[in-house]
Amino acid sequence: MTPPRILLIRNARSGSADHGVDLAAELREHGAHVDALDIADVDDHTPDAATDRVIVAGGDGSIAPAARIAADLDVPLGVVPAGTANDFARALQLPDTISDALALAADGTARRPIELGLLDGRPFVNVVALGVAPHAAAAAVSLKSR
Repeated sequence: MTPPRILLIRNARSGSADHGVDLAAELREHGAHVDALDIADVDDHTPDAATDRVIVAGGDGSIAPAARIAADLDVPLGVVPAGTANDFARALQLPDTISDALALAADGTARRPIELGLLDGRPFVNVVALGVAPHAAAAAVSLKSR
């Protein structure tokens, strides 16, 4: 069997950022061929059409850009909860440890459809907020980093 080709999108700034796990190496241990990409480079990246699956490791804000790439390639999206809240992963009852989530995403057999929404051409999968909520969230992030 040919190893799956995985595009790993990682947000090193999500959550604690230091998860003590080499994500690409762990996926390779599961037999995958891995191309790794930082979330900051997603907009400038042209994904390989031979990609079998996209896996995103980050928080809730990292999922939508990765979901857009998965949708464009018509391949499954795996989510590794590596953020602070991980609401999307909890709603889907995904494993809450990095290693368990990587194993599930690498396996690729457990699947469920999700909706990919668009607002002004920007994708979302979990929630979209308008008005004061996004401003409050941005302020909370800047306060958190102090």
